[in-house]
Amino acid sequence: QHPDHYNFFPDSWIIPDDYKEFSRECRRQAGKGGQGDLFIVKPERGCQGKGIFLTRSAEHDSIKQSLWSLGKLLVAQRYVKDTLLIDGYKFDLRLYVLVSCCDPLRVYVYRDGLARFCTERFDPNALVGKGSHLPEGWAYTHLTNSSLNKGNEKFRHSSDDSDSSIGNKRRISGVLDLLKAQGKDVDKLWERLDDVGVKGI
Repeated sequence: QHPDHYNFFPDSWIIPDDYKEFSRECRRQAGKGGQGDLFIVKPERGCQGKGIFLTRSAEHDSIKQSLWSLGKLLVAQRYVKDTLLIDGYKFDLRLYVLVSCCDPLRVYVYRDGLARFCTERFDPNALVGKGSHLPEGWAYTHLTNSSLNKGNEKFRHSSDDSDSSIGNKRRISGVLDLLKAQGKDVDKLWERLDDVGVKGI
């Protein structure tokens, strides 16, 4: 009813249910001469980065297989273009939200948490390889899953919680200090994170 209130959520398609619409969007993007949007596709019941891939085409083998596999659902989403980086690396924030009451709704958002970093620098010019083949090591650039990035020899543990510049798993508070040093409005960010936490429920 209020799509503008949920604009933090990227365009998404459930495959195979939304395959026709997704295929149509892929063709529309393909008509932009190689400058069209990229899509990230994940298994509905996946974890640890398994089964995730990037594509510009609805004809990807895994997508075609899902059309014929009963109960195998995929979630395709438009890849976020303007990626916020720290020192050239993608990262995510894992927030902890507690719902103590549903009526009236009472929600608490922990003011710290976990930030997970990729182990390879982000290169916007190398989003996909030739054809339908992804470049080697692409997941270490695009996916922040710690269980996946531990497979890269560049993965580093943080030995000092007070040093927010080290390690592929860090405290959110330290990462926000880095963003504040970059001139980001951290207070405004927390307001938006609180909003996402409530609306996500």
